[in-house]
Amino acid sequence: MARSDSRLTGLKENSNENAAHAVPEWLCRISQSQSKPCPLMTLQEASIEDRWSPVEVLVWIATRSRRFTDALRGLPLSCVEDRLWRLQSENHSPHPMTLSTALLAFRKEVQCGRIGGLEWEFPRAKDSTICMFNMYEFALMDISFRAADVLRTWPDWPATLAWNAAKTRPWQALILKVWIRSLPAGDYLPFADVVDLVAFGRAKMAIGLSDIDEHAAQLRAGIAIVNAAIEGKIKLVGTPCERWQIQAHLLRQTGHRIAIESETLHDLIPVPFGGRDWLGPRRYADEFAEIGHAPHSVSFCGVMVERTSLLKWLTTASIKAPGLREADVTELVLSEKGKNPSVSIDKIVKLVQSKDPLFPRERIREIAREMGVEGRRGRPRKNSAE
Repeated sequence: MARSDSRLTGLKENSNENAAHAVPEWLCRISQSQSKPCPLMTLQEASIEDRWSPVEVLVWIATRSRRFTDALRGLPLSCVEDRLWRLQSENHSPHPMTLSTALLAFRKEVQCGRIGGLEWEFPRAKDSTICMFNMYEFALMDISFRAADVLRTWPDWPATLAWNAAKTRPWQALILKVWIRSLPAGDYLPFADVVDLVAFGRAKMAIGLSDIDEHAAQLRAGIAIVNAAIEGKIKLVGTPCERWQIQAHLLRQTGHRIAIESETLHDLIPVPFGGRDWLGPRRYADEFAEIGHAPHSVSFCGVMVERTSLLKWLTTASIKAPGLREADVTELVLSEKGKNPSVSIDKIVKLVQSKDPLFPRERIREIAREMGVEGRRGRPRKNSAE
């Protein structure tokens, strides 16, 4: 069994002549000091010129990893399936999927017409369904696919999307003193409950957010709590543990509950995929598609927050938390309208009040109308004098 802290496994062929009969030396482990992160291609970075072969598309669907896709590029198809399995198992990749399963997912999306930019029509039966073809027939087809279309149809794993969104901007303190009074009794509070309070307020639930945005908000709040603990403002306790190698959703305790010192917390974050009270090293989140389920991706479970220190920190955060200015609201409206020209005023109100619950509702609606946001009844009629 590979070491739990292993990095990405690389693939090498001895030569073009013996590629089809490559020996086990193709498996070359890249150490922490030697590995160079492969730049991840986002949807925005994928230009119209970037095109992938059928096998590259299947590997991406199965792994959502550019590093694995690059590692398997150019290998004989007869070797890819086995080597893909070894890559996934050696590195403890999440959501292991075979190329055959990836092909089924591909066929489903093509059947529904959800892959844009196809310049090649797949043969169809009399009932309009796509004719059956196996993995080898698909690999031999003289076609290629735009990387942007592939990434749009099969984006990163949800945990990766949430983690990337959480990293784009820091947590913004919007704590009201009335929320602090609602803290439950007890010397220690569950980490997950504190995260929801910090992320969403007294209701401790997201309203009007997608699953990815909700998860990102929770991760962002969890990072803020960990950072406060690093600065000595909050005290955390937890149980040392690691993931089981066979069942990644289960843990194996490696010690008794302890106070988590600030020195230990420096590289820890809330685990993007796992229990809401798990903490683990940041690099396993950054490389989730490759090593996200490695045993050492979780360091502590059952994390609790000391109530007294939490009260002090929340009180300080509530004092420092600034309310939104009208210029801030205008910027939010324009930004949301740029993303979705048909956004409603009600959605704008929910967005603004999620950031500043005390900002007047009617003034939000007025600013939205001034910025050209339509109400429920559609765009206001033009003045007849015009």
